[in-house]
Amino acid sequence: MRILVATLACSAFLHAQVMSKTVMGQIVTEIYRFTTPQTDQSWKEAATVVQTAASVLHVTADPSTATLTFSGRAEAVDFAAWVLP
Repeated sequence: MRILVATLACSAFLHAQVMSKTVMGQIVTEIYRFTTPQTDQSWKEAATVVQTAASVLHVTADPSTATLTFSGRAEAVDFAAWVLP
C-alpha cells in the first residue's frame, strides 16, 4: 500500500505542478500546469475525475495553456490535487 501511495505521489509531481492556490473564505481555487503533453481524452478524464471523485465545485481545462483550474472546499481541492496523475 505504501508503495502505491508513493508511486501516485511521485506521478503527480512529475506530471503536474501547482501554479497557484488562492483561498477565499472556505472556497479554494487551485491551478495545475501539466508538464507532459495531454490528449483531448486525457483532459476530459482529468476534469471528470477531479469533479466527481473529489467533489470540487468547478473545473476548467485549458489545453492551450496546459492548465487545469478547479475550486471548491479546501478538503476537496487538496484531495483533487493528490489524485491528479
